[in-house]
This record gives sequence, C-alpha cells and structure tokens, in this order.
Amino acid sequence: MKIEHSIAMGMTVVRHANYHHPLHFLLRANRTLVLALLWAALAACIVGSLAFDIVDWLSAWWNVRIEILTPTAAL
Repeated sequence: MKIEHSIAMGMTVVRHANYHHPLHFLLRANRTLVLALLWAALAACIVGSLAFDIVDWLSAWWNVRIEILTPTAAL
C-alpha cells in the first residue's frame, strides 16, 4: 500500500512538472507587467518623498538665512 502511494505521488509530480497552461506565456507576461508597475510606483513614491524633503530642507534653510539677514525689533 505504501509503495502504491509513492508511485502515485511520483506520477502526479511528473504530470504537473510537464504540464503547461495554453496561456502560460501570457500569464507570465501579465505577472511581469504588474510587478514592473508595482516597482515603478514604489520608485516614484521614493523619488517624490526625497524631492519633498529636499525642498523642505532648502525652504527651512532659506527662512533661517532671511531671518538672520533681516533686522528685527528688539523686545
């Protein structure tokens, strides 16, 4: 009984290993396209975040520079 079970398992594995869906290429291309879009969106978020931070730093630096150069009334 145990031998029959292992033979059946081996045949099942071989059958699945050699089986290809008729649209296998299309499914792989679709998965590649979706993953590429996902990674591109992640890269866009990272670039946008860096750009926002750099502009924020430059704005803060500019405001500090203006405050130093502008005389203020002594309290």
